[in-house]
Amino acid sequence: MTRNVLQLFYSMITFNYAILKHHKKEDGTWNVKIRVTYSRVSKYLPTNMFVTKDDLNTKKDKITNKTKLKKLTDVIDEYRSIAENIAITSTLTTARISEFIKKALDKKENAEVDFIAFANKVITKRKKDAAPKEDKTAIGYQTVINSLQDFFKSDRVLITEITVKSLKRYEEYLKTERKITRINRFGKSETRTLKPMGNGINNYMRDIRALFNDAREEFNDEDSNDMVIKHYPFKKYKMPKVVPSEKRVISVEVIKQIRDFEPSGKADLIILGRDIFMLSFYIVGINLIDLYRVANLNKGRLIYNRSKTASRRDDKAFITIKVEPEAMELITKYADPAGSRILNLYHQYATNNNLTKAVNKGLAQLSKELDLPKKVTSAFARTSWATTARNQCGISKDDVDLALNHVDPRHKLADVYIDKDFSMIDKANRKVLDTLR
Repeated sequence: MTRNVLQLFYSMITFNYAILKHHKKEDGTWNVKIRVTYSRVSKYLPTNMFVTKDDLNTKKDKITNKTKLKKLTDVIDEYRSIAENIAITSTLTTARISEFIKKALDKKENAEVDFIAFANKVITKRKKDAAPKEDKTAIGYQTVINSLQDFFKSDRVLITEITVKSLKRYEEYLKTERKITRINRFGKSETRTLKPMGNGINNYMRDIRALFNDAREEFNDEDSNDMVIKHYPFKKYKMPKVVPSEKRVISVEVIKQIRDFEPSGKADLIILGRDIFMLSFYIVGINLIDLYRVANLNKGRLIYNRSKTASRRDDKAFITIKVEPEAMELITKYADPAGSRILNLYHQYATNNNLTKAVNKGLAQLSKELDLPKKVTSAFARTSWATTARNQCGISKDDVDLALNHVDPRHKLADVYIDKDFSMIDKANRKVLDTLR
């Protein structure tokens, strides 16, 4: 660009501050504007500076406060610097110049994206959208974000700090025994020691990657090549491998032991653990979150949408299961007197997570009482139902998948044309329950 063109450029676009006297606030202040003028047309951009009458001359059109004048000079210099990148065309207007400056300032402000703040915004939105239900993804995100703050020893982590090297260091950090401090439900600070993580590291890293991708979607505009977040560490960072864990399966004989166990004396948690485990098993390994929420029992059938996958499937993970006599006995025992849900569990436990903790605590005590080689948890009911169905009853894997309300990607097209026959689940479940006789 020649000197003559530059001179023409600056003579056409000018900047100055302005006090609009008729824009006086109720508190007696004025917001200082930057006046952008091009081809004799002006537009006013607000600043974050406010002045009082003590900062102005008697006409209230000039700032006399030297400190504020210096700050305004810096702002105007920045605007002029931005304007140097604006191409002069026949379609250029003051409005377009103002918009260009706004975008440039927004980009500068977002250049250092706070990953923690962004993640918290995502978590808050997910919780709000899911209310009054819990959002398990949001809960998982919150756990990971808390852990990242522990690792970085800061409540603020810039997204530029999420690099291949820092992810590897964080991975090693998770493999160590570490102390964390949290505020408990009573508002008190509580410190506890966490054991080294195993396969859970993979889940943490996938959550970080998902949030990172969300941030890129939020701040980057690939169509205009406006990239605030320029790096992507997950191109080079390799996710930790998941080591196959011991199957959470118990034999029919052990399930019978759990069913038939009668504790001596008062043992509320053991009884709860026993009953809810068996009820889950009797209802085709229903997840505890669905057992906690289910509200529709019609003509002897439980009708619900599986919470884990309802939001990701076109059919909302709909399923209906016949309630066998074994299950009905326990449903009657724990029936909700209010009639809002099938079971009264929500009266005693505010969330399904609280219920799961109580059930697993009772099952841990029961495992000890029975001297079992492994500590049984509520998750064993689902995997043990599936294993019994396949190995003891000879039920096909496709029918086991149907009973567990899974979707096989190989059959997606067929599923469009074929209605589900839920009586097949009923037959499979009856076969499985008959093994306990």
